[in-house]
Amino acid sequence: MTLRYNLLFILLFMVAISLSLASLGRRVVVDDGVIILEYGYPKPLLKYRITGIVEVFDINELSRGKLVKYFKSLLTPFIIIMVLPVIYVIVRGIYPSPTYITLMTVPIAMGVSLLLYFMFTAPSYRKFLRCSFTVTAIVYISLLALIIGYYYGNIYGRIDLLVALIGTSLIVLCIALPFLARQNHIIIIVDENGSHYAVGTHGEEVAKAFIKTIIKTIQENIGDTWE
Repeated sequence: MTLRYNLLFILLFMVAISLSLASLGRRVVVDDGVIILEYGYPKPLLKYRITGIVEVFDINELSRGKLVKYFKSLLTPFIIIMVLPVIYVIVRGIYPSPTYITLMTVPIAMGVSLLLYFMFTAPSYRKFLRCSFTVTAIVYISLLALIIGYYYGNIYGRIDLLVALIGTSLIVLCIALPFLARQNHIIIIVDENGSHYAVGTHGEEVAKAFIKTIIKTIQENIGDTWE
């Protein structure tokens, strides 16, 4: 019975990783006034065609307002990602194996991070990340130390390298988030139906060039592709 639940948990975790890779933005193709958003890694799996664009702007330039204003519908999956591990523990009525404690914190951390991203403007989010990074790192280091100590003293009598690697990866992720948030600019595209789309770019200059390309392409039907 325990083996079956462990295999189910691993399967669900792998499915979550696969879905995450499938949802990664691959590139944006601008051609004849139509913008095509491609998603999937390493090969594009999904394509969205955007026409009738009425507005385009850099979210990093917003001095006021919140991203949730533009992406209310996206909050639902982030909340689901965050609460699924907790619901699993409550429904099953049992605590997970220490092997999976760190794994279960991954979707919770992802859900919280993404949810917070949509609750702040870009500048305030970067400030929040800088302030919270130290606390987050300390929490994960402490959690990792407890798990390693538990395994070392009570089960295997040695350090479980898998748990150590996962914990280290989480800490690296916490370090990377502020850096990525500082480097990337998010372009918001609004179509005539009121739908909002987000496109990530690397740096301010690329963001400005991308916005100019969209406007110019819509007006003059010039094709271009952005990685």
